[in-house]
Amino acid sequence: VDPVTAAELERRAGVEVTRGRLDFGRGRWRASAGHALDAVRAVLRARRADALVLMTVGDEVLVAGLLLRGLDVLPRRRRARLVVVDFLLPRSTAGRRLRRFALGRVDRWLCIRSGDRETLARTFDVTPTRTTFLPFPAPPPTVDDPRAATDAPGDAPYVYAAGNAHRDWPLLVAAAPKVRSRIVIMADGGHPALRDPLPDNVFRMDMVAPAAAREIMRAATVVAVPLIDTHLPAGPLVLVDALAAGKPVVATDVNGTRDYVVDGETALTVAPGDQDGLADALNRLLEDHSLARRLADNARQWAISHLGTSAFVDTVLEEARRHT
Repeated sequence: VDPVTAAELERRAGVEVTRGRLDFGRGRWRASAGHALDAVRAVLRARRADALVLMTVGDEVLVAGLLLRGLDVLPRRRRARLVVVDFLLPRSTAGRRLRRFALGRVDRWLCIRSGDRETLARTFDVTPTRTTFLPFPAPPPTVDDPRAATDAPGDAPYVYAAGNAHRDWPLLVAAAPKVRSRIVIMADGGHPALRDPLPDNVFRMDMVAPAAAREIMRAATVVAVPLIDTHLPAGPLVLVDALAAGKPVVATDVNGTRDYVVDGETALTVAPGDQDGLADALNRLLEDHSLARRLADNARQWAISHLGTSAFVDTVLEEARRHT
């Protein structure tokens, strides 16, 4: 959960917020063990609570579901409602029967991508009546990191793109020679497409703190969100940040974006894998300032109306307090 959403939750009466471990700098198995321990800790802390809400989690749901099913059979045990927000769908479906049993303990799924509802139903037999779409909130603009100014890549016009999860970096790098601007990519350097030599107009930088990244994004001329077409979790953090900041956006039309933008109204969208379409859309917004401004203004107004943190928290708590 981002700090703004966490702070809003903590301001609400009767709510206790516990933050899980971050994966940065940890191997796969250490990260998995940490997630399991986070789930155990959350269930134990919630043993006298009316509800447990897990946000932006993966295997933690499996552990929590199994633990709660075990606790439910104890005498005089009050059944805690379990709500999951932004479930990170697993790559593998191994152990599907066990997963279905554990995930069946979840009372309500709040999905930040509407396509996730279909995947939950198809893969884990989660009925649509237990799921709903909830837009991911965009935190208001803040400057709370001193690196925000020093890490910015200069004042010249540039296209900004960032992230790691299922980004289509090969597509953007292939389109780059046709784009009439610098392209700044903020991502881990491990992706093969981001290794040198890169096109002359592409500059890759390492990930920085979220506040610093947002300042670099706000200084950009256009924001690109190239994503692979997948059912796995991708976005929409960079996308909603760009919309809320009133930036012109070009995005791939996939599950991680289509709930948040309308082509020609709040952004330009391109088909997955369309190299020429991506380059053309970026050049349109770089050169057609009237179009760029109109899309950016529409995007910001839409974000104000639909991506508020307070409304997001209201919905989460309403679902948590609902009687099963």
